[in-house]
Amino acid sequence: MKKRFLFLALYGALCLLAACAAPSAPADGGEPAEAEQVTETFRLIDGGGRGQTAVLAKADGGAGDVYTLDIFSAADVSLEGAEESGLTIDRAPRAGALIEVTHDGMVLESYPARFANVSAVRVLQGGFDDRCALYLEVLEDLWEAGGALSQDSPAYIGADLSQTSLSESEQAAVVWIFAGLHGAEGLEATYDELVEQGYIRETDADGAEFPHWEDGLLFTITEKETGSALTAPTLAFDAEVWRSALGACFFSDCSSTADPSGHWNQYKVGAQAIS
Repeated sequence: MKKRFLFLALYGALCLLAACAAPSAPADGGEPAEAEQVTETFRLIDGGGRGQTAVLAKADGGAGDVYTLDIFSAADVSLEGAEESGLTIDRAPRAGALIEVTHDGMVLESYPARFANVSAVRVLQGGFDDRCALYLEVLEDLWEAGGALSQDSPAYIGADLSQTSLSESEQAAVVWIFAGLHGAEGLEATYDELVEQGYIRETDADGAEFPHWEDGLLFTITEKETGSALTAPTLAFDAEVWRSALGACFFSDCSSTADPSGHWNQYKVGAQAIS
């Protein structure tokens, strides 16, 4: 009797597993229903290339909406408006493009996030804006100009981009890329938040007032008003990298203009100072 009970229990469990693993079939015996597909829009922050990983920021997303993707791993990679001609894309789209990603809704729990199964990628023709690439260039120039403020390989790179026009997801993607380029852990935070979290100390070992970040650097970009009588879209901003009260580098009165395609041209620095 016990053997029969155990057999029935094992058989039932196997049937339940089979039901979970197999796609559900319609009652009329037709083909199983296909998995539901989700299409979402992303800003391409780093285009990657064939066999290389691109970095995406979800359009108007939050700080956690940063993804990596090998664009050409999708079975269908196309350009908006070229569907009827059958044209395919053979090179990575430029950073700044908007793309639509169609996937099965499953996302791997990592940071940046990764799609489990992507079926199609479509590059949109409108909405191009490579402001993120411009600010990555500014951050790298600050790193070089400040000589990384005499600190080799900082453990942390903090960045406050909250006073820019980048979305939260774009800010997060820029910080992640830039910190990774220098082998550091990226932190999105303001000066006050870093003080509160214990990264920046406001006194030295003797208790004297001396704000400093012993094992990190804080980068800040602040956009400014540009007026309304301009013939082309213009960005005006200040930028700085800070390590301590005696270690900082500043770019003041910077500006860049965008061409009709949405590409931001080489920026100009009004004044530069280092301490």
